[in-house]
Formats: sequence, C-alpha cells, structure tokens
Amino acid sequence: VLEDVACLVFLDDQFEEFKEKHDEAKIVHILKKTWGKMSKEGHDLALEIPMTEECKALVGKALAE
Repeated sequence: VLEDVACLVFLDDQFEEFKEKHDEAKIVHILKKTWGKMSKEGHDLALEIPMTEECKALVGKALAE
C-alpha cells in the first residue's frame, strides 16, 4: 500500500514536471519500474489520474513494452 501511495503521488503531483526534465527513454524506464512496484488496485487508481495527452501517451508506451 505504501508503494502504491508513493507511485500515485509521483504520477499525480510530480510526473508532469519530471517529464520536462528527462528524455523519453528514461521516463518510460521509470514508469515501467514504478508500475511494477504497484498493486492491481494501484494500477486502477493510476489510470484514473487526470493527465495531459503527452503523459498518457508515455504511460501507454511504458505499459506496452
């Protein structure tokens, strides 16, 4: 549960700023690692977080790999 909270906070509050400072490959790598640490419930909550289209595309790319 604690890992879910940390990952959800990152996605909700820090992801937009993080993506501006890092290249796509690093972002996708971090998202894949983050996703792997989360529970199924955390995944469901993460997918409900409002995000820009660019952020959604990055999450989609990470989940597809």
